[in-house]
Amino acid sequence: MLLEDESIPWFEPVGFDEKRNIVDRCDGVFGKRLFLGKWFAVRPYAGVRGAWIDQDYLAKYHGAWQLFDGSGTFLDFRDTSFKVTNDFKGVGFLFGLENDYYIAHNFSAFTNLTASLLYGRFSAVETADGQAVITPFLTPSVAIPETVILNRDFHRVRPNIEGEIGLRWEKFFSGNSSRFFIGASYQFSFWFFQNITDNVILYFDEVQNSYASSNVEYRNLQFHGIRIQAGFDF
Repeated sequence: MLLEDESIPWFEPVGFDEKRNIVDRCDGVFGKRLFLGKWFAVRPYAGVRGAWIDQDYLAKYHGAWQLFDGSGTFLDFRDTSFKVTNDFKGVGFLFGLENDYYIAHNFSAFTNLTASLLYGRFSAVETADGQAVITPFLTPSVAIPETVILNRDFHRVRPNIEGEIGLRWEKFFSGNSSRFFIGASYQFSFWFFQNITDNVILYFDEVQNSYASSNVEYRNLQFHGIRIQAGFDF
């Protein structure tokens, strides 16, 4: 976040720097397993996905703002905090393909790839407190603390892709129409244009009114890690 186009800030952390990301989703899918030979099976599927993404970031710093005015340069020291919340709730369609390569009876290596397209609501709030701006039309110039709160609420369509590769043990029932399975896999999840950041510039006009102009940036959100799973298909 850029605050004041005529200042160069630098910071030393005091307090803490905290992030929290919570992603919940609920899928309802239909698919059928097809055996292509003795050792290979595919399962195309399609359905509906609902997703809830809650992201929070809070940082506290002690900052030195190097300010410029017509008479020279001076430093302004102050505590500064930066807080962002970025929430998304959406629903849409998903499509996927699961492949099983059977190594032995009831034991397989598998891959799974899913793509979804969700329509949902963004709620993004960004608060910067304690930064300094100068009054260029006063003599001498003075540093004034500013608190900037940006609130955006809108609806968008967002794509998502997920994939995994792993090992699984399974047991079939009812003429191979149902199965119980347990497994472990490496999984990644990629959400396009999910993170929202406002780049802000603060300035004064000739009668000392303070204004903020912003430029919104959208960045991708991604996760990866080890997944342990158990389930029952019917």
